[in-house]
Amino acid sequence: MQLNSYQEIVGTLVEILQKSDHTQLIFTIQKTVEIPRKAISEAELQANIGQRVGIFHSTDKNYTIRRVKVKTVIYNPVR
Repeated sequence: MQLNSYQEIVGTLVEILQKSDHTQLIFTIQKTVEIPRKAISEAELQANIGQRVGIFHSTDKNYTIRRVKVKTVIYNPVR
């Protein structure tokens, strides 16, 4: 899977595989995403292994990684 412009993937990043012309990112949602080799530094990707992250592709060469904070919401309606 490759991200189209203005598309984002969110999941827990668990593995990075370096290929000759791209980097594969493995998420717990069992999606493999290919990004250009230099789109996000390997150090930045490594720092996010095990974290819930979003990878956003805004234009042909612009990719952004962000950590997704998970909030627990307890819904307890008062009757």
